[in-house]
Amino acid sequence: MIYIGHVAKTHGLHGHLSIKIDMPQDMCQVLDQIKTFYISKNKPLEITNAQLNNKIFLRVKIKSINNREDAKKILRQSVFIKKGEHSHFDNEWDKKNKYLNFKIYDKKEGEIGSIEKIDFNRPQPLFIVKKDDNTILIPFVDELITNIDLDSKVINVELPENLIQICNQ
Repeated sequence: MIYIGHVAKTHGLHGHLSIKIDMPQDMCQVLDQIKTFYISKNKPLEITNAQLNNKIFLRVKIKSINNREDAKKILRQSVFIKKGEHSHFDNEWDKKNKYLNFKIYDKKEGEIGSIEKIDFNRPQPLFIVKKDDNTILIPFVDELITNIDLDSKVINVELPENLIQICNQ
């Protein structure tokens, strides 16, 4: 399952909902084509209509929800889609996350750690890098990357001095 956001609010009296999308904005545009969402990873909801609003909200009409009271029951619930059900989304998702589990090496510091997540929900995307019990946030920008070896799953970077100490959570 892929987490895409949460049910943020209801619209009108006929069960329309707004889903706050927690994904890169270019991925949001693909979501209005999806016909099935899941709440809490197990309850499928069939979508009859979806429309992107304000780039990060998806207004949807769910087949089984026909009034405001039913819509309110799933407010603040997490929304997922199932990997493999939507090939157009899966292709875009795989492109965005192709660097997951790559190791990052800095020219001066050596091995920094492995990419656990890529956070695109910021003005500047970040690699979330784990090493032992430490989490390090590294800007995902071309200017810092010196080489990417897809075969050995290694990204070489040249980070500004003290960036690792500053970005260490």
